[in-house]
Amino acid sequence: MRNIKTQMGLTAISMAFLLVVGGFAVLVALRLIPVYLEDFNVKSHVAKLNANPGLAEMTDEEILSTLSKRLGVDNVKNVNLDEHVEIVRDGATTTVVVNYEVRRPLLGNVDAVVRFTTDEDAKVDGKESQ
Repeated sequence: MRNIKTQMGLTAISMAFLLVVGGFAVLVALRLIPVYLEDFNVKSHVAKLNANPGLAEMTDEEILSTLSKRLGVDNVKNVNLDEHVEIVRDGATTTVVVNYEVRRPLLGNVDAVVRFTTDEDAKVDGKESQ
């Protein structure tokens, strides 16, 4: 008979628990990775638009049209130009800021909510964002 101190390995319950935790982690990753990839595209397009030297001379409609075309190329679906895009004009400088949130269902009635902003100094709900 072997001594208990020399036995190694996981029990069936431990293996099942690890499979459930691992499966949930994979589920969350599969649901959220596309959201973060889309945000990468949004931030990239907004940064390129803000770096445009002729941005200050463009009208709001021209800015929104340009941004819409750029986001359309990458099939960005979660940004509504009327609700989520803000054009900030401060003297000779113009900045485009995009604030939006995405909800993705995880399990049953449990959703993941992810908030994004393209402005690092943006305030969320009147408080500085972390």
